[in-house]
Amino acid sequence: MIYVLAITALSISIIAALASIAGVVYISAQSKQVALHRQVSAYAEIFSLVMDTSWNRMYIYQNKEEIVRIGSEEELQYFIKRRPEIHNSILIVANCYQYAGFLASKNVLDLDDFLDEASNALIRIDEIIAAYIDLLQKQSNPQDYKQYY
Repeated sequence: MIYVLAITALSISIIAALASIAGVVYISAQSKQVALHRQVSAYAEIFSLVMDTSWNRMYIYQNKEEIVRIGSEEELQYFIKRRPEIHNSILIVANCYQYAGFLASKNVLDLDDFLDEASNALIRIDEIIAAYIDLLQKQSNPQDYKQYY
């Protein structure tokens, strides 16, 4: 009789352990699924933003000679007053880049994979607007600015 009770108790504890392990495996699988869903959503969102900025990138590229000639903060102020539409396009594209960098810094977006897919459009524009963005940063003098791209 004691032998039967011991086997029954052992069986119950084995079943409880297996149920506990199954629960942990299920939770782990759910966590991985949520993380994958989050990453796929981030990729979809950033690629959508990149596509949404295509007109802005084209506009920047068409006016690259004007943008590249800006060399001082005074010229920058004059340019912003004279050509606000180009300035807005630059800000939109720079915000898109910064958002991609933010997602990469939080390990939601793999920046290498992202750049493999979008590098042609992004790198050419970055070469055009990099000095412009630096002048904007000097002008606003942000103490806590962190450059992501």
